[in-house]
Amino acid sequence: MPVPKNGSGLFRLFRDTPFPRIKLLAGGNPDERRHALTCLGDCDVLVVPGGLGDIVSSIDVLSKIAIPVVYIPGVEEYRGREMTSVAAAGREATRGTLVHVLEQGSVVLDGVRFLGTPLWSSPAHLHVDTARWFTQTETELEPLQCADWWQEADNAAYASAICIANRWEVPKVTPMQTHFGMHPAVSIIENRRALQWLADKLADSFAGPTVVVTHFEPQLAESGDGNAPAQMNPSRGPTAKKPARSGRLALRPRFRESRRCHRGRSCVRWTPGC
Repeated sequence: MPVPKNGSGLFRLFRDTPFPRIKLLAGGNPDERRHALTCLGDCDVLVVPGGLGDIVSSIDVLSKIAIPVVYIPGVEEYRGREMTSVAAAGREATRGTLVHVLEQGSVVLDGVRFLGTPLWSSPAHLHVDTARWFTQTETELEPLQCADWWQEADNAAYASAICIANRWEVPKVTPMQTHFGMHPAVSIIENRRALQWLADKLADSFAGPTVVVTHFEPQLAESGDGNAPAQMNPSRGPTAKKPARSGRLALRPRFRESRRCHRGRSCVRWTPGC
């Protein structure tokens, strides 16, 4: 059912014009998300938290919607590409469109500030053992390329220090190397940087509401024996949540736990919450 533009008029308690109607694109895979673009209904801003696939072709599709789009790259956008070039390629493709690609970036639309960034993940964030997290994420991160990232001296030194501290083998990346899969240490570093960037931005005053959009991967899929691999699935089941006393609106996925028997063992499957 379409959302009335003027609603109940309660917006006048906060501002002179109605708040924009924000819709969050959902779907379990890239095909479902692209199909959802054909039936958006009435909205003023579309938020896409990753999961569409190739970022350049996705922007071509999003640009035809004719409304502002806030697009945060996710693992589907980074897969098979050099991670340092994804957002840049996306921003180049958005020229002359209403699409805004945010990788630790912000945009103000109709008086609402949008902060967007991939969060990646870390064992500290997931509250799991570092050694187990490394084992379960190493293979899943391999399709994401980071050779250029590793060529930057500060990045290489930081990642090497993390490897040494955790007794991981320090990768050897040569200047001529063009293919190098994303290392778990890179995810940890980018997670820390994203969180620091977000904290700094939220500390800045803004005369209006703030919407935070992130893409958090990889996540660990637990099983009864604790040996299930990590799963890098685009965020699903997004909900809107307004933190108490913050005045900011955070759009983030929420999951609920469901248990089922699989081959005689109890395992945990994460499904979209409601």
